[in-house]
Amino acid sequence: VLDRYYQAALHYQADIIVRITSDCPLVDPFLIDYFIQEHIKHKKDFTSNIVQRTFPDGFDIEIFNFQVLKKAWEEAKLLSDREHVTYYIWKNSNLVNGNLFTSLNISAENNLDFSNIRLTLDYPEDKELLVKLIEIDGIDKSWIDYVNTLLRNPLLLDINRSVNFNLDKFK
Repeated sequence: VLDRYYQAALHYQADIIVRITSDCPLVDPFLIDYFIQEHIKHKKDFTSNIVQRTFPDGFDIEIFNFQVLKKAWEEAKLLSDREHVTYYIWKNSNLVNGNLFTSLNISAENNLDFSNIRLTLDYPEDKELLVKLIEIDGIDKSWIDYVNTLLRNPLLLDINRSVNFNLDKFK
């Protein structure tokens, strides 16, 4: 997958790559714009909200410069680093005891932690929750609107509570 990202970025002469995965159907476009602005403003190599999670799972955003992608493509040797687009970047960022890449982790507003909420699409339970949430709120709400709906309707959170999170990527 790393090679596909590199080849696409090379072909389209991308300076900055924004990575949004297809299992995150509710990702907030305003949040993406904000992350891009912060990435540029702080002149970082890698900007994300997944290294130290505070956003709900399903609002995953990663932004990195082409030169960072190129370095990862050239230097990543492990199969896991080549299969997962940003593993090499994470492991070598200052956020995870590395020193190759300067990184910024963006946290939810007011230091709130919503990382226990799962709004990604991997399992049937996830689909059930997402369908119910969209029936209530529609498809064009902000991330915090969806979270507030869940906080007002806590029984919705029980729908996919039993599904395991994949949060130990950096340990």
